[in-house]
Amino acid sequence: MPVRHGRLVPGSGGIPPSGQSDRRTLDCDARHTGDAMSGDPQEGTVRGPRRFSRWTPYVVGAAAALGAVLVFQALVPGRPALTRDDVDARIGEALASVTPAPAFSELVYQAVRPSIVHVEIERPNPGGAAEPDEGVGSGVVVNLAGDILTSLHVVADATAITVTFADGTRSPADIVTRDRDNDIAVL
Repeated sequence: MPVRHGRLVPGSGGIPPSGQSDRRTLDCDARHTGDAMSGDPQEGTVRGPRRFSRWTPYVVGAAAALGAVLVFQALVPGRPALTRDDVDARIGEALASVTPAPAFSELVYQAVRPSIVHVEIERPNPGGAAEPDEGVGSGVVVNLAGDILTSLHVVADATAITVTFADGTRSPADIVTRDRDNDIAVL
């Protein structure tokens, strides 16, 4: 007998003719689903006994996800452990990427540096002492012949001139040309 809104529908043949209810018929009819008023297409179908709770799909889904994670970890090898060298290399790469390019003046200095020389001189002591007076200055090699441009006031009264090149080589030098107006000497 179909059930509507919690009541048995009379005249459906579910009540025995003697007027007494048949327990077996009511149990079977109570499992009918659907409603003629709602237009449910499953009206009159019988649902089987409830075997699973409504949480069953969630539990099965969670178990499947956990199984997938475990299978993935078993099949895909993990990353190797980091070593101190790996960490140092990564730090070096990071610092190199944020380090700005050198200034233009530094680039010029690096290009000119091999041609810079250190000039040392000895001159007579102005006080008349026996030991000579020493002085220092700098110069630049201006051609392949080895001519050195320096300040005249550094070498003007020198009795001995020694130049030290960027590679550490030392050599004696003499004044070749002077320009007093511009304070320039060529050694």
